Amino acid sequence: MTWGDPAGMEAAQLVGAMKPLLLPPPPGAPGPFALSDEAALRAFAVAGGLTPGALFDVGTWSYPDEATGLRGLACSGVATTAMEHAGKTPSSLPRVPRSCRSASPTAASASARASGA
Repeated sequence: MTWGDPAGMEAAQLVGAMKPLLLPPPPGAPGPFALSDEAALRAFAVAGGLTPGALFDVGTWSYPDEATGLRGLACSGVATTAMEHAGKTPSSLPRVPRSCRSASPTAASASARASGA
């Protein structure tokens, strides 16, 4: 599973917001959405000796409450790397002020690509 098309995806905005907290990537390193392009994803799978199946998008992430949503979002590779670089852990982060939250703190629009057989 990898990111889908970042255009219009709220989760892509979260990744972008964390970018200043990350170390610069090595020159020529692909970004987090490098495999969101279907051709790139298929080529990556084939290069690894896999036979790609059907690709489909997975919809919205939903959480039962804000605390669970924040824990879930803080577990992404980008978020954990940003926290490590900033010297933080999820439990040391302050509560997100209401003014910084989206209209729905328990749902984030995301697109992920999955390959099925």
